[in-house]
Amino acid sequence: MVGGCTPVRRPVNTTWHGWLCTVVLLHCWLPLPAWAWGADGHRTTAYIATPLLTPLARTELLALMGSVDLPAWSTWMDEHRDTLRHTVPGAEKWHYDNRPVCAPATPLADYCPAGDCASEQVARLQDVLADPEAPVEARQQAVRLLVHLVGDLHQPLHAGDHSDRGGNTIRVTLVGPLFPTNLHAVWDSDLVNMTLWHGVAGTTQADRLVRTNARELAQRYARSLSTWQRGTVRDWMAESYTLARRVVYAPLPGFRCELPATEKGAAPLKLSADYLAQARAVIPGQLARAGARIAGVLNTALETAAHRRAAPITTRTSRLPERRFL
Repeated sequence: MVGGCTPVRRPVNTTWHGWLCTVVLLHCWLPLPAWAWGADGHRTTAYIATPLLTPLARTELLALMGSVDLPAWSTWMDEHRDTLRHTVPGAEKWHYDNRPVCAPATPLADYCPAGDCASEQVARLQDVLADPEAPVEARQQAVRLLVHLVGDLHQPLHAGDHSDRGGNTIRVTLVGPLFPTNLHAVWDSDLVNMTLWHGVAGTTQADRLVRTNARELAQRYARSLSTWQRGTVRDWMAESYTLARRVVYAPLPGFRCELPATEKGAAPLKLSADYLAQARAVIPGQLARAGARIAGVLNTALETAAHRRAAPITTRTSRLPERRFL
């Protein structure tokens, strides 16, 4: 799985079909940068997370970062992808776990060599942030990456793979054969936008729309947010992996584990209305889970750092094992 997909401009058409045509045309023709979950999806998770920060975590963030701007940090890793590729070896692989969807028992070391995958890096970065004696720059970097990576691991195609770069090599269509895209792009951005947009939104309305969507999702799932913060990163990745198997791959036309999803040179797969409906039903809950867990990860790490800093030297826990700081 490499990259993500292009962020989609907001529509000017008021009909659903006209909107979809606009989305796909822009996917095909505009030379826009790549994103994971889509910039709007990441900012949505960050807006959900922000009010779930505890007072102590918020105080720690202000002292460390100078602000509490989770939405801005949520897209930082994609915006600086080229720089990270040259300065942090392996960082381009941290957005996902390429666990084979047709081989559930595959050992972690086989699909996450050297720890360069989302599940391993989220745990490592949380440890960095929780260590008040770690370099300030490393802890600041950990905040920016955690806000993004915890969001990433809730996109099913960042948890499962069928030797197709997380769906990037599976050509599909939403409208017809003239408008091909790929499966990963559909899950990163198209489905998010199809699910969350309400009517026409111009560029100046973008942030307001994202905030509104985040608020609506937080209200819809208010009773579940704290429950979703339980468990481990591996538990959360396992949820997304199950969705990758059951909702992303299994319903694809003619999908079989022993065959590639699409043969080289074959016509794009047409995603049915039933496929899109089932997929769209998954998206809101995944974004809400991501927002809740971003807050949970930051709360745990930052509160731990504060307590370690406040403890007398003689009673402090030993420092964390030496980490590969960014």
